[in-house]
Amino acid sequence: MTSKINMVIQTGELLSKWLLWASWAADHSEHGIYRMGAVIVKGRRQIASGWNKNKTHPRAKNYTQKIHAELDALIGYRSGDLYGADMYVIRVTNGGVMATSKPCKDCMILIKEAGLSSVTYIDTQGKICRTNLS
Repeated sequence: MTSKINMVIQTGELLSKWLLWASWAADHSEHGIYRMGAVIVKGRRQIASGWNKNKTHPRAKNYTQKIHAELDALIGYRSGDLYGADMYVIRVTNGGVMATSKPCKDCMILIKEAGLSSVTYIDTQGKICRTNLS
């Protein structure tokens, strides 16, 4: 699945590395269509990863209360532990192609509350975007 993603990501070495790792996390997704993956990086080291799950969680504020990849990566960490870290989020289609992966508004709130510095994702035009949160 990730071979097509390897060819698409042609940005800076570290940026492509973390998006590739997020795509590997997406491979674990329990969702058949929307396979999302997220990794949290601090000091050039991955400290957490997550993927969307068909389970519920009390912190899931979305309308289905399912665990989004961003929340899955944040679970188990206190906000102070993640201060200054960066999150990379990717969605992979069944064909192995990157798709829009901007976190929903509820996930963005959780990411900000956790103290992360930025979130990198794929926008609706297929471009890599970074939102600085600090």
